[in-house]
Amino acid sequence: MDLSSPIHTNIVLVGGGHAHLAVIKNFGMRPEPGVRLTVISKEVFTAYSGMMPGLVAGHYDFTDAHIDLGPLCNFAKARLFHDEVINIDLERKFVICRNRPNVKFDLLSIDCGAIASQTSVFDAGQVIPVKPISEFNTQWEKAKRTFQDLSSPPIISIVGGGPAGIELAMSIKHRLSIDKVENKFPHTAVSIKILTSGPEILSSYPRNAQKRCRKILASAGIEVLTNWRVTEVKNKQLENDTGGKITVDEIIWATGSEAPGWLKTSGLPTSERGFIQINHHLRVIGTETVFAAGDVADMEFSPRPKSGVFAVRQGRVLAQNIRRLCRGRKLIRFQPQRSVLSLITMGDKYVVGNKGPLTLSGKWLWYLKTYIDESFVKKFTVFPEMKNDTIVESKGEGSQQLNLMRCGGCGSKINSQVLHNALNNLGISEAPEVIIGLSSPDDAAIIELPKHTVMVQTVDGFRTFIDDPYILGQVTACHALSDIYAMGAVAQTALALATVPLAAVHLMQEELTQMMTGALSVLTKDGVTLVGGHSSEGPEASLGFAINGYCDKEKIIRKQGAKESDVLILSKPIGTGVILAAQMQGKARSDFLHTALNIMVQSNQQASEIFLRNGVNAMTDVTGFGLAGHLLEMIEKSSLQATLRWKKIPLLPGAEALFEQGLSSSLQSDNFLATEKIFTRDRSHKSIQLNLLVDPQTSGGLLAAVPSNKAKQCLNELLKSGYTASMIGEFSVCTGSFPIILD
Repeated sequence: MDLSSPIHTNIVLVGGGHAHLAVIKNFGMRPEPGVRLTVISKEVFTAYSGMMPGLVAGHYDFTDAHIDLGPLCNFAKARLFHDEVINIDLERKFVICRNRPNVKFDLLSIDCGAIASQTSVFDAGQVIPVKPISEFNTQWEKAKRTFQDLSSPPIISIVGGGPAGIELAMSIKHRLSIDKVENKFPHTAVSIKILTSGPEILSSYPRNAQKRCRKILASAGIEVLTNWRVTEVKNKQLENDTGGKITVDEIIWATGSEAPGWLKTSGLPTSERGFIQINHHLRVIGTETVFAAGDVADMEFSPRPKSGVFAVRQGRVLAQNIRRLCRGRKLIRFQPQRSVLSLITMGDKYVVGNKGPLTLSGKWLWYLKTYIDESFVKKFTVFPEMKNDTIVESKGEGSQQLNLMRCGGCGSKINSQVLHNALNNLGISEAPEVIIGLSSPDDAAIIELPKHTVMVQTVDGFRTFIDDPYILGQVTACHALSDIYAMGAVAQTALALATVPLAAVHLMQEELTQMMTGALSVLTKDGVTLVGGHSSEGPEASLGFAINGYCDKEKIIRKQGAKESDVLILSKPIGTGVILAAQMQGKARSDFLHTALNIMVQSNQQASEIFLRNGVNAMTDVTGFGLAGHLLEMIEKSSLQATLRWKKIPLLPGAEALFEQGLSSSLQSDNFLATEKIFTRDRSHKSIQLNLLVDPQTSGGLLAAVPSNKAKQCLNELLKSGYTASMIGEFSVCTGSFPIILD
């Protein structure tokens, strides 16, 4: 972060909807000095609604039809918090999340989409709702797998006769026909029924569009039941308001939209349908600093159906008005289009188009739709190289209070009120052995050690590698604790060293709270007490911990000590180094990144206990030197060599592919020197595989030498405890000049 433009305004975007995509891209193209974007989204991939029927039909794959918020936010230098919003505190200006501390906002925008309507009709798991759209494809793919076990062709009902219901009916019919040809679908046919509560499908469309779609549905063998209002769904049986019943194998709910339930208690003004009321400026009525767009908002001045085409148009105006509000300028009006071009995909690359009274159809419209859709996705997945120039001085609240001539030394400490408030937010509880700690702070902490033990100490930390202080706190705590666990010791207390970038007071407090709450979630779970630390301002966020632990003097586990015929077990997969390197360059897919982060925040405490129970002879944690580097430390100055079984080494998804793209950590070239001590028996092993062996790991797993008669039991215990562990090799007497053999 550039201290020449310290942050004074935090814009929080709730949801990654189509309008917010435009806001993020806009601020990436033209950064606003002193302004930071924080995106909070339950999903890190935004499904582009226009391409979802094509995805279901098999014309697109997942990446074609989704926009990855990770690289987009990276381009805009926006923080991306992967979490679910459950409420908003308008008075205190907090966004309340399910799994992290409250997020402070100065300016808020909501574009989190809608959910399926009439949810009271069915219980969870009874149907597959089309909305939220980001979850539909996963549930549908899971449902398709159940068709394999049916003795007769499946019956699928689609509740809703609007464009979504028709597109899905035709797309499903087409996809299952292709699957049958490719022997992926065991049945000769499928029965699809569209149930609509009205007298006709496409109730808001002209008669000629209805007739054309009816004809296509009939030719595909899809049955349409009109005036069929579903009143109850139970055990895959639908009942209507006249007592009619239909039993099916799968139900897709493609009715209208409802607002998310938390809006009812948010204090935001809502319409009769529960959606947020907005004015011509897309600002929430009765507020000064809250905007809303997309399906979650209702324009009372100009009612429109819930459709992505309107959200796309809102994005440009929303971005301008957020920027204008930051600068204290007059907002501009949003003028919704009077009529829109509706393109309904009919399975096999055939489209029915409608605008106003005009209805057209044909394959040529598919190519028009494809061009429109792919152009939209490309805008948010391909980014230009940007100069780091600032354009205009913002006038946000607090911008005049930040003195850029900051002191060093003790003058760089975070002010006492910020520190006090952040610590109070943590709710720290202390263990009985802590005589003096944060509950009654003094110049230093005093801790009592159990009798007949020795003290074990370590220190570790990171500069920020991800724009999420909560995750930074979790990963750093896990990483720092691992050295204690690698020695078979018990972690007891922690001292923190935190650096927070200069910003407005409330933003520095929030940053420190997020960071330390993340760390505390790990420390508390592992029974470790935070007893103190030091905080300061700096050019970027960083966090470190000095960990104190204890161990029976006779039971210390060292790196060296492996015995001939010991089995080598690794408790976590490798690949975090290249994934984090790709993340810093905006080239890491969010699903790969979040899988890696989930591994990084997994504590090694339980793994250490399992290894100790199974008689481990030597143990270390895999961190900066990579798997091979730390394995060399285990056999250094010994008469042993280690044989690694490449196919047994667990890898994080995406790690190999990123190396193939030429990406790597900045430490990679230094680590690669260790490969000179590796002999590869299989000539097919590529340099990429050698690179993975020396890929520097962040919060990696434990690497342990376990007696062969205990190895299988040890591995089973690790797997049952949730570790992605594997027996990756064994030790033997060294018979050559290479300490590591790659087999």
